[in-house]
Amino acid sequence: MSKLIVAEEGKELTPVEKLHNQLMERLLNSSDGTIRFETCSQAPAYGWSVQEYNIMPWTAGLLRNNGCIVSSAVNFGVTDWAITRNF
Repeated sequence: MSKLIVAEEGKELTPVEKLHNQLMERLLNSSDGTIRFETCSQAPAYGWSVQEYNIMPWTAGLLRNNGCIVSSAVNFGVTDWAITRNF
């Protein structure tokens, strides 16, 4: 069962949909069904993606709608994300 978003003919996926698909592929390939990563508003200075930081809340909503358990915690401006398959 594929949980990936497919673009309509003649249209491209949005950045949120692209990130969703990247994370979903990582989840599907994860041996324990969980992935963890960080995002940060200080992205350029520390090597994190500004776009990923800005769109992750919307992407988390898509992942939840597709049966994933998404949790996050913020420490010193860094958001720690944990996503678990629940399907």
